[in-house]
Amino acid sequence: MEHDRERAQSEPIGVILVLGISLAVIIVSVGIGSALVTESTSDVETDRMENGMSQFGSKASLVALGESGQKRVPFGQLDSGDVTVDGGSGSVTIHHRVNGSLDEIHNTTLGAVVYENDGDRVAYQGGGVWSVSDDRSRMISPPEYHYRSSTLTFPIVRVTGNDTVSGSAAARISSDSVGQPIYPNGSYTNPLDEGVIVVEIQSDYYEGWAQFFRQRAEGEVTVHDTNRTVVAELVVPEDLTVSNAVSAQQNYNENGNAGTDDRVEEGEPLPGVDGMLQDEVNDASASNDNDQHSCIDTSGISAGCTLTAGTYYIDGDATLGDNLNINTSAGDVNIVTKGDFDIGGNDVEVVDGSDNGVTYYVNGSLEANGGAWVGTSAASVDSDRNVFLVGDQVVDDSTGGGNVQFDAVIYAPDANIDTNGNLQFNGALYANDIDVGGDVQIDYDEESLVEFQIELTSTENTITYLHISENTVEVELE
Repeated sequence: MEHDRERAQSEPIGVILVLGISLAVIIVSVGIGSALVTESTSDVETDRMENGMSQFGSKASLVALGESGQKRVPFGQLDSGDVTVDGGSGSVTIHHRVNGSLDEIHNTTLGAVVYENDGDRVAYQGGGVWSVSDDRSRMISPPEYHYRSSTLTFPIVRVTGNDTVSGSAAARISSDSVGQPIYPNGSYTNPLDEGVIVVEIQSDYYEGWAQFFRQRAEGEVTVHDTNRTVVAELVVPEDLTVSNAVSAQQNYNENGNAGTDDRVEEGEPLPGVDGMLQDEVNDASASNDNDQHSCIDTSGISAGCTLTAGTYYIDGDATLGDNLNINTSAGDVNIVTKGDFDIGGNDVEVVDGSDNGVTYYVNGSLEANGGAWVGTSAASVDSDRNVFLVGDQVVDDSTGGGNVQFDAVIYAPDANIDTNGNLQFNGALYANDIDVGGDVQIDYDEESLVEFQIELTSTENTITYLHISENTVEVELE
């Protein structure tokens, strides 16, 4: 009988345990399901707000640029997040940098309209829409910043206001100012003639801004994570007037019988040529005129060549085995070398009497020795007709015998020239540091260089015209 009573008691206990376990499973399942539903609802709302903020941005731009007086944008019902207007969020600073000196053109806050939901954000700022997830930002739609054919048009869109709303949300956009001119104005004029335009954005969405600059806006882009800043630079095309026999960024020293005329400049910065030389290599390697001339190909220059109008590319070092004649009567000649240009002891002569010339884009070093000569067949020096733009060194192997003479302009801002021997430069020599001895002589060719300029800018990331305005919109939330 005792055994039957124990079995009778165990049956309801088992039922209770089963019910308890079932109830626990149901509670956990409901909790997990509820969390998943909440998370799913939150994700859907964030996705919806990306579209909503893009619509807001489109209408805000119409108001900011004066195409509409006022706009109202409904965001719908917000169950998980809220919308905030933060007039103090982010900033833009625009500088004009010339020879290391910064001239601030404009500095202002950008402001933002931000939807935030459990750490994820969708924001309108500067005319663009950005999103943040896992503390990383990306671009959804681009800002009002347009770079086309060396012209930058930047209508800065500022947001003012300070408000937060949740639930059923909408925004009313009205204009505070439209098209206030920043550049050009009474103090600034176009076209730009030197330096670099620097656009600096400080923003919680700086990674998205960097994505935009790299993909769509051109310019050299630098990201600074520590202060959440992105910097884009556009170079102003610069024409350098060749007004000195010698120009050294560092020092110019003469030893022995070496000497020059009185046109010497020291300690002035020289624009670099690395970017320009690389651009020339890229362009020339993709499309060149070598197939029209049997004496030159991508591996070098054959003996006894006469080059005519066109561009010639050597995919490596160009070493002359004989004299080189160049006829520019039909147009200018460009010689582009991926490596060194070694003249050896040969002559490079422009044989016609036209006003056209030769530009040598030397990615490596320029070398000459023995009895080398570069010049023209004209009775005058005409050094403006042979222009060397050099990325590395100049005549650093030219200490031996013989007379080396350049009737040319040599521009090598990274070269440290330390040479002796019998070298004669008629024209101009620009380098980083120059130390000459022996019988080295440098004379300025005033007759052909008095108004001569060379363009020292790469073909990419250049800017000639700048148009900046400030446009302010006030955003009120409902």
